[in-house]
Amino acid sequence: MAFFSASASRSINVSPDTVYNVLRDYEVGHPAILPKAYFEKVEIEQGGQGAGTIIHVYMKLLGIRQTLRMEVTEPKPYTLVEVDMDNDTHTTFTVEPLEGGRKSKVTIQTKFKSKGGIQGFFERMFLPSILGGIFHKELDLLAKYVKQS
Repeated sequence: MAFFSASASRSINVSPDTVYNVLRDYEVGHPAILPKAYFEKVEIEQGGQGAGTIIHVYMKLLGIRQTLRMEVTEPKPYTLVEVDMDNDTHTTFTVEPLEGGRKSKVTIQTKFKSKGGIQGFFERMFLPSILGGIFHKELDLLAKYVKQS
């Protein structure tokens, strides 16, 4: 089975600290930037702020509801990784300082292992563009959220 990925990036006119603090806040900030058409809710099992947090994400994608159990790590500064505890899916949020820290470049990337057979074929064909579109919506919501804060 091969790994595939989907990603989206955006420049946001606020400091990396401000953006990153929203991303690592699973109690208020992060749930606020999730597109409601796809993310029904987020429940915290453990923690709530950055590394060590465990969450349950209730999603609906292509009409299929699923629950993901994710563990959050922070392997390096301005990098947050959500690891699906039931498979090899990793979603990474990276914040890069721009213009001396006055702006930020935010990238969301998910790497997933494709299934075999016809289901895997459709995943490889359509999932990267679908997830990329969801990430663009999430980045739009993030930009609005940090400007209102």
